[in-house]
Amino acid sequence: MPGLDGYVSDAAYTCDNCGRLSVVTWWTSYDPSDSYRDGEPQTYDRSRWSPLPAVSEDFPDVPEAIGAAASEVFLCQSVGAFRAACALARAVVEATAKDQGITGSGILAKIDALHAKGIIRAAVQESAHEIRHLGNEVAHGDFADPITAEDAAENLELMTELLNEVYQAPARTARVREARIARKSSSGDRS
Repeated sequence: MPGLDGYVSDAAYTCDNCGRLSVVTWWTSYDPSDSYRDGEPQTYDRSRWSPLPAVSEDFPDVPEAIGAAASEVFLCQSVGAFRAACALARAVVEATAKDQGITGSGILAKIDALHAKGIIRAAVQESAHEIRHLGNEVAHGDFADPITAEDAAENLELMTELLNEVYQAPARTARVREARIARKSSSGDRS
């Protein structure tokens, strides 16, 4: 089908993972109905898949509600919803502080209290503030500057670092310690 800037072709494929249909749309500069072609563009200017592939992360050592929200941050980012990813990452920071018993007013004070109580290092405190700044831009309607894919990706890394510091690293250390103690007790070694 001719489009404004060339031809548009669509095709449906079955997802290897879930077995459901996905549709790809190609924009091409040639007529894909030429008889010598197989129907799929050999070269194309751009393509779009629908539904968009979604990518998530698991946070097994994070409380379920916070981990689910953190996973959703990755889903938002993977489908190009960068503002949503940044706003939700900010909410994850605040929920983490509340989960740690910090209930002061405002996210700025909560982040500083996480550091003051020794729950996070100074570097992670600064990371949490960067998440707060970007999340606040979105939450308060400051849309003059777009949130880029790079902005969102950096924000996700910072959020992951916070969750690692508060939940995942301590849980991993506890598992290693428990395994060591179990090994020692099964061998009779008390050191």
